[in-house]
Amino acid sequence: MDPVYISPINRGVEPARPGEFPPVAIGPICADPPIVLAPMAGITNAPFRRLCRGFGAGLYVSEMITARALVERNEKTMRLSEFDPDESPRSLQLYGVDPHYVGESVKLLVAEDRIDHLDMNFGCPVKKVTRRGGGAAIPAKPRLLEAIVRAAVRNAGAIPVTIKFRIGIEAGWNTFLEAGRIAEGEGCRAVALHARTAAQLYDGEADWNAIGELAADLSTWELPAARTKNRKPHMVHRARGLIVDPDLRYALRRVPRIPHAINPPATIARPGDAGTTTISAACTWTCVRV
Repeated sequence: MDPVYISPINRGVEPARPGEFPPVAIGPICADPPIVLAPMAGITNAPFRRLCRGFGAGLYVSEMITARALVERNEKTMRLSEFDPDESPRSLQLYGVDPHYVGESVKLLVAEDRIDHLDMNFGCPVKKVTRRGGGAAIPAKPRLLEAIVRAAVRNAGAIPVTIKFRIGIEAGWNTFLEAGRIAEGEGCRAVALHARTAAQLYDGEADWNAIGELAADLSTWELPAARTKNRKPHMVHRARGLIVDPDLRYALRRVPRIPHAINPPATIARPGDAGTTTISAACTWTCVRV
């Protein structure tokens, strides 16, 4: 690749080698390598997903689609929810604040064979979303979160459902552990944590320890119970860093050393190393299979 397309922090860093990191199964979907193009409104549309897919990664999620607009068959929303004929798996992120519309929209997506994977947005910190009680504000109402997730999972059938959320609303108001437990209890196949609060938006340092704490807290696991405290996140989500450098394969090699981190190679950055802030900004979503 021409170096002009590689961000400075990734120059000299080799992409992940084929087979270096084990694939992750999310229901019938095999994410190989275990890297996700995180959904970004106005960015992860079909052309951008096609661009990133050319570099090789496991899962590419659409931009946020509103549940009620789907049910009402809004022309723009229906167009945004479409995928290229050769795009597989078809991964769509759904946003909704009403369990009824979430359930009906998932029912529509499944009945019309529009998706292979459903992700749900509980992490958007933008004020026009949170002031309506949506996005990152929903986990502050755990019963509502539970009802929305239940409506999605029950109508998804064999389609795997995952959710994304943040540490909490602001410093001292954490919601991520309860959100993870709700997702696990309602049958989600994986959760992803953005290790910042809603108040932080996309600024400041990510709390990598929270990712390890969430991984250790979730109980469903194929390993013996005695080993659950050694659980590790399984996948990395990469978002805004891709606008500068669309090759997702660098993401796994740039994950800082955190408790329960994804089997990090010895050469990756540690807290305090030059470039750690940039790494945090580019790669703060980490996924745990539940």
